[in-house]
Amino acid sequence: MSINNDNTNNITNNSNNIRIKSILILIGVVIVLVIIAIVANNWFNKQTILNISIKGNYMLTDAEVNSIIDSKIMNIQQQGLDIMDIKRTLINNEFIESADVFIKSKRFLGINIIEKVPFAVFIDKSGVPYFIDKDKNIFSYKLFNTYNDLPIINNCNTDKQKTDAINILIVLKEKFPLLYMNISEVNYNKKEYKLLLKIADVSINIGDITDLDSKLATIDSFLNNIIKLSNDINKFKELDVRWNNKIIIH
Repeated sequence: MSINNDNTNNITNNSNNIRIKSILILIGVVIVLVIIAIVANNWFNKQTILNISIKGNYMLTDAEVNSIIDSKIMNIQQQGLDIMDIKRTLINNEFIESADVFIKSKRFLGINIIEKVPFAVFIDKSGVPYFIDKDKNIFSYKLFNTYNDLPIINNCNTDKQKTDAINILIVLKEKFPLLYMNISEVNYNKKEYKLLLKIADVSINIGDITDLDSKLATIDSFLNNIIKLSNDINKFKELDVRWNNKIIIH
């Protein structure tokens, strides 16, 4: 009986030894993998940015975006990059509405930006043109094919005047698209807003923005009838729609 017990004990000890060796080997493998990961991560973090992937820019060129953040990434290791600072720097640019910045693999910096969308050309008091968006953000004017035929907002210097002018253009674009396409300028003068036509040297006095939809509908209907009747719009100097559902021709 003692021989059998000894054999059983030997088998049990051998089994335990194998199990311990397997566990030690597994622990060793894990440690090696962790060390490799740490070394690789340290190596990766010490690399400088090799390339920048930029998406979402239309008005700004890649070179212009690069120049904005050049000092933030030049010769700086990846672990030393301040992503939030780079993002803030981009957003501080007058053309950029928002930005997402992240480090990609293989030493790539990814940048996704959303630019402000010009809605009109704003002329300031000095006669200098700027872009203006629907939120009244004003930023530098630059030649760009997509925005080369925008209406002009002129003599609208107060916050309310800018708001009114933008609202006029928004209503025109959304509800009277054909009329909108023929408006070259919204001009404010002596508490009245005037629209200037592209197709003729004719101004349209709408007064204030009270009953705006009705006034613009009256203009739209009148001009459509003029075109259908093949009448010459150039024989008119001014159309006055300050009174509801009425149009006075000068």
